[in-house]
Amino acid sequence: MIVNNFKPITLEQARNLIEKIEVKKEIETISFNESLNRVLAQDIISTVNIPDFDKSPLDGYAFRKEDVESATKDKPVVLKVIAVIMAGDVLNCEISKNEAVRIMTGAKIPKGANCIVRYEDTEFDDFSVKIFSAIGKNVNVIKKGEDVEKGDIVLKKDTLITPSEIGILASLGVSEIKVYKKPQVGIFATGSELLDINDKLEDGKIRNSNSYVSENLAKVYGADTVNYGIVKDDLDSLVNMYKKALEKSDIVISSGGISVGDSDFVLTALDKIGVKTIFTRVSAKPGGHVFCGMLKDKLVFALSGNPAASFMNFYLYVRAIILKMQNKNSNMLKVKSILKNGFEKTAKVNRILRANTFYENGKYFTEIEKKQNSGVLSSMAQKNSIVIVEPNQTLTKSQEVEVEFLYEV
Repeated sequence: MIVNNFKPITLEQARNLIEKIEVKKEIETISFNESLNRVLAQDIISTVNIPDFDKSPLDGYAFRKEDVESATKDKPVVLKVIAVIMAGDVLNCEISKNEAVRIMTGAKIPKGANCIVRYEDTEFDDFSVKIFSAIGKNVNVIKKGEDVEKGDIVLKKDTLITPSEIGILASLGVSEIKVYKKPQVGIFATGSELLDINDKLEDGKIRNSNSYVSENLAKVYGADTVNYGIVKDDLDSLVNMYKKALEKSDIVISSGGISVGDSDFVLTALDKIGVKTIFTRVSAKPGGHVFCGMLKDKLVFALSGNPAASFMNFYLYVRAIILKMQNKNSNMLKVKSILKNGFEKTAKVNRILRANTFYENGKYFTEIEKKQNSGVLSSMAQKNSIVIVEPNQTLTKSQEVEVEFLYEV
């Protein structure tokens, strides 16, 4: 039976357990243009050369380098201009001795020509061009296959797709790719005291924010979500909701109902449906009451009902699982930063402090939020980082600490 009087584990132990969880990584085929921020599940091998022909990187004149080897500023060589080649056009004839073509950026270089000079370095009219210095072979020529050769592995499996990778896929003519699937996350909040956003506020009631925060945090990290709303403090209702959510989800996140009150039924409900405990209770503040477990290959997280604690539970534990399922890096960015203010309260457990960190004059600086109560969600606004304080320790102004960023920077 899942009980809530297990001896709490340390924050470090809880995070290590999360890191060791083996998650399923499913693969799907999608359009290349819908793959932004997804992770490749295959190598992309080029079936073409890029470019597929020698081309010009600039607007200028193309000719044979042999014809201008004697050219100097005082004695320029004059070449006959026989054609103008626009990007996308092809000149079918070959460049002969003392001939040149006016060529535009991206255009195919005609046969016979082996170098290009910029407009700015010439004097020209419609029929001729003066060259004032010798030009080496293949100068200002982008060679066939210079960017990508046929058979090259252009993008490796496990590459995170950014706009640059999408451009590469387009240039290769790869319209569909295999990527790791987004996890499906089911979310709900528990509590008979909760109202939804459009409900009229009543005495003794509060509006649900936790499920909306968890929903959008999950989206930030690439998951697809279903928000099931609010479940009252009733054992049968909770059992039914967990079963429903687990049917369609890879991860189920609830908030509230995991303390030791008379109406806290979450752990009992999880036990009834057979969820196996990974941990319950962590020596940390806020968010010490938190459950992580598995049912077959599905993860269940029961987060604190206090808004700021629920927020922290998500970042410390759920975030990593969502990213791992997509084969993404789950490590938070950590930097050394100088404190703009101190924190004098001590606790027997790790304190997880909300903070704002910024870069200035070559250094990181961090200002710790004054309101650190677990029920105060507003203190998370405009905060981008956390500072973890060891048990029985304080922090002082100007002290250097390690900071973890909550968002990509």
